[in-house]
Amino acid sequence: MYCTSYGVSYDDAVNRTHEVGRIAQVLGATYVRVAWLNLKEPLDAAGAEKFAQSFNTIGGILKSGYDLTYCYHNHGMNSRIRGGTLFDLIVKKTDPAKVSFELDILWAHIADADPALLLNKYPDRFRLMHVKDLKKGTPHGFSGTTDVNNDVTLAAVK
Repeated sequence: MYCTSYGVSYDDAVNRTHEVGRIAQVLGATYVRVAWLNLKEPLDAAGAEKFAQSFNTIGGILKSGYDLTYCYHNHGMNSRIRGGTLFDLIVKKTDPAKVSFELDILWAHIADADPALLLNKYPDRFRLMHVKDLKKGTPHGFSGTTDVNNDVTLAAVK
């Protein structure tokens, strides 16, 4: 078994970046990913820009000091703003040399985004993918939360 990506909290990525980089190297990971931002209030454009700036800082440290790729895993980030979505803004404001993304199919779909269109729109930005489906009838929205019983595991069929 190989560790390809190491998931950490946003707080650890910001406050313990060098420790995260060292641990990821020990594990043999290529990617460090953050999937949750612990928001105290709904994200707006100004907040998304601040996260993008911090992603650039984290990604720069991990790339230059540890040869790791930083990825943000989307969770409820498709709220509409002028000119697109909050996710579009984060992609635009992050440096592709420092920041990549992990596309979570369920979270894109639950926020009414088409995962295939996102892959086509940003063909060079997604380095990882989290593949799972959503139970039919589950309400859509931008909160980034749903009961885990709404996740549908995909299985290979012979």
